[in-house]
Parts: sequence; structure tokens; C-alpha cells
Amino acid sequence: MDEQFQVSADVPAIEDPGLQTVIDLSHQMAHGLRTNVRIRAGIRLVIEFGSFTNPDPAPYDAWIETVRLCLVPARERGDLLPSLDVNDLATCLVGSFTGIQVTSHVRTGREDLHHRVTDLWTFLLPGIVPGDRIQLFAAAGSPGLRAELGLLSADSPAVGVA
Repeated sequence: MDEQFQVSADVPAIEDPGLQTVIDLSHQMAHGLRTNVRIRAGIRLVIEFGSFTNPDPAPYDAWIETVRLCLVPARERGDLLPSLDVNDLATCLVGSFTGIQVTSHVRTGREDLHHRVTDLWTFLLPGIVPGDRIQLFAAAGSPGLRAELGLLSADSPAVGVA
């Protein structure tokens, strides 16, 4: 189950984490779910164990804390609406990703997962980011990440929400 958290292992070393970091992490996790059997197994164990036995919140709490640590500097930079609580937002984002990946798994074997994650961000960004800052964020992931994961060429425009 710990394998799934390897995606976020480098977050503490990121010089300036923020909202795009969270967006990119969600796409990295989506990629891992599509390409790495150990990550898929870890997620499956977390979901099944949490659904059918005594649930262990630790895996979810770890993800929520990772997201929260990225959102704090985002809020300080003005990238999040001031009325938002970063703890609540982090919890909502992790829960939303979890639901999307489960739905994608059931419906398409996760073939559409990156598209669904992009939809998540496309629909959420206007509700969490001040309007004059939305264009700073790529719902489909940063160009470098898309190139690294082979999603699109680095020259492709970001799929934003503006």
C-alpha cells in the first residue's frame, strides 16, 4: 500500500510547491494507476480494506497532508480564494480524485482517467482560484509533466480553464 505514495515522495524537495504541484501530482497518480501494477494494487487494498473492514484513515490522511502542504504556499501567493480553508480543500481534492479514479476504473478500466482528472480540475479551478489567476494553471498538467508522462508533447498548449 505504501507504493502509491511514491508519487509524492519528491514534494518536500520542491522549491516552490503550489496548486500546479497538486494538479501535477493528481496526473502522476493517474499515470501510475494506468501503468504500475503495484500502485494499482496499493490503491485497491486501501479502497477495499477501507470499505469492508475497520477502515484505516492513514493512507488518506497522508495524501491530504501532502496536498495541504502544497496548498498553504498557494494560498499565501493569492492562488486560492481567501475564503477557502486549505484543510477542507485538501480533503475535498483527495476524495474527489478517489471517486474519479474508482469510477474510471469501473467504466473504462482507467483508459479515460487523465481526461477525467483534467475535467476535475477544469470544473474545480474556477471555484477555488481567483479569476485573474486561473490562466496560471494547466488543468491537464504542466507541459513538462505531460511530456514526461507522454500525455502530450511539451509544445502543446496547456488545457486550462480560462
